[in-house]
Amino acid sequence: MATSATTTTTLQRTPAKPFYFNTSAHLLRITKYKANSLAELLDALRECPEDSVFQLEQYLKGDPKVCARAADETFYFCASDIVVLPTSFEGRTMHEFTEGLRRVSVHSIHHHFIEARLRLKLMSNDFSQWLHEDVGLTEAARKLNRIDIYTATLEDVRQQIVQIVERALT
Repeated sequence: MATSATTTTTLQRTPAKPFYFNTSAHLLRITKYKANSLAELLDALRECPEDSVFQLEQYLKGDPKVCARAADETFYFCASDIVVLPTSFEGRTMHEFTEGLRRVSVHSIHHHFIEARLRLKLMSNDFSQWLHEDVGLTEAARKLNRIDIYTATLEDVRQQIVQIVERALT
C-alpha cells in the first residue's frame, strides 16, 4: 500500500516554482586575441575570455618544441554574445513541464541543457537544477546529468530527458 501512496504523491507533485523555457541566439564576434604560433596561442588562451576555450595547455607541456612552430594562418579567437529569449512555454505542473520539453525548439533544449553548464559553471543543467531544487526529483536530476551530449543529437537528448522525467513520475 505504501507504494501506491508514493506513486500518487509523485504524480501529483507540484513544483515550488514554474520552469520557464527560454531559447537563445548567438552573436558571433572576433575578439582582439590572435595567434601565429602555438606559444602565442597559449599566451592568448591565458588572457582571452573563459568562454572562448576549454583546454590546450597539457599538449604543449608534453612537447615544448611545438610551441615555436609557426602557423600557416593566423588564428583569431571568437566569442559569442548570447541573447536569451523567452518562449511561450512554462511548466507550472509536471505535465506542463513534460509537454514543454516535447514542444520547445532544439535551440531551447541546447540553451537549458548544454549552454547552462557554462553559464552555471557546474556539471549540471537548468532542467536538473529545477528538478532537484524545486521539484525534489533528485535521482531524475542525476540521471539527466549523465546523458552523453557528445554521442546524441539534440532530438535524442530531448527524448532521453522526457523518458527520465516520465519514469520519475510513475
